[in-house]
Amino acid sequence: MLAEPIDCAEIWKSAEIYGLYKQATVGDINIDSPGLLDLKGKAKCDARNSKKGLSEEDSMTVYVSKAHELIEI
Repeated sequence: MLAEPIDCAEIWKSAEIYGLYKQATVGDINIDSPGLLDLKGKAKCDARNSKKGLSEEDSMTVYVSKAHELIEI
């Protein structure tokens, strides 16, 4: 059985939404980077790092905007 093709755009959208959500609810990332083989953990960590420094209010505003975009697609 062949594996399903990976939709990188969907993964990126999910990671971006995750990063915004965590930045809005927790703030700047405060955990160590995951191990080299933890690809899912690395993607989540990278998503959070990309939002570092963004205020809670700005994070929530962008989060809601992106969520509406995904719903409309």
